[in-house]
Amino acid sequence: MKNRIKSNTCLNCWRSLRKEQNYCPDCGQENDQKIKSTPALLKDFLEMYLLLILVFIEVFLCFYYCLFTPINHLGMRIIKTDSKLF
Repeated sequence: MKNRIKSNTCLNCWRSLRKEQNYCPDCGQENDQKIKSTPALLKDFLEMYLLLILVFIEVFLCFYYCLFTPINHLGMRIIKTDSKLF
């Protein structure tokens, strides 16, 4: 049998529940409050924080490329390279 931290109300529809009920009779929500550990919360926070930073950097680089690369008379971006192909 699973150790459950049960509540008096359904977490989905807010209906009052008895302690012996494992599921809400109205919506079927499991009567279990899953509490995350501190390392799991820290891991989730860092993942979201790093994702936000990476998305910001990607958007910044996109805008930087669009704003500071010159455009020729045909509307195409001019990319200067120092390497010679032939």
